[in-house]
Amino acid sequence: MLELPSPLWLLLIIPCGFLIFLFFVARFERRQTRPYVPASGSQEAATEQYLLTVTTAMLNHQFQTIALARQASSMIAVNISFWMSEDNRSIAMVGAGKVAGSATAKTSIYTPLADGTYLLTLDNNDAGDLSGLFRTYHYVGVTFDELWACHQRRLSKHNDALPWPADASVETFNDLLQRRTERLVERRRAYWMDADKTAWRHSSLGAFLCCGEFLKQLFAAVTSPRRLAQGR
Repeated sequence: MLELPSPLWLLLIIPCGFLIFLFFVARFERRQTRPYVPASGSQEAATEQYLLTVTTAMLNHQFQTIALARQASSMIAVNISFWMSEDNRSIAMVGAGKVAGSATAKTSIYTPLADGTYLLTLDNNDAGDLSGLFRTYHYVGVTFDELWACHQRRLSKHNDALPWPADASVETFNDLLQRRTERLVERRRAYWMDADKTAWRHSSLGAFLCCGEFLKQLFAAVTSPRRLAQGR
């Protein structure tokens, strides 16, 4: 008679199976080097409650819309907008919609620093950054007011923050992501899929490290609720 696995084995098999799945997704997913294309419309006219709430809060903080965008992928249906802070030191990218049929919503705030890196504060988890270009902090499940206050607290510890170009656009952000990919390739964590460098994939090392990023964020969420509640 076939013996069923014990609960202890199930506790090991299920997470290991998920990590193997995550590895293969990270390893073989084709990614665009410059993933954003300009879009028309109005962010204020969006119907997603997340976008309506965040947009109202950003306007209260004197952010100005600089561009609307979408991703160049048939599997991603996300409304995206880029906003500039009043002092031109921070760009916020706001997006909500569906990725492969699953709902998603995230706000990311970027500030360039003199050493070439970027201070990045997000209100959701992400795939992590293996390039070393971003100094990332995840402040999960908070309002935009709280996210912006957290980013400002982090920014107050840096006297080397730089302004974004006054004419920043979707291509400004694509330039940033292309630079990140170039660093990933230099570190052997990714490789180009074509001679024109329009698409890339993680290497086996990169996919393995992506799994590590997932575990790190999961561990932080499970063990540090107080940190998530207070920010940094």
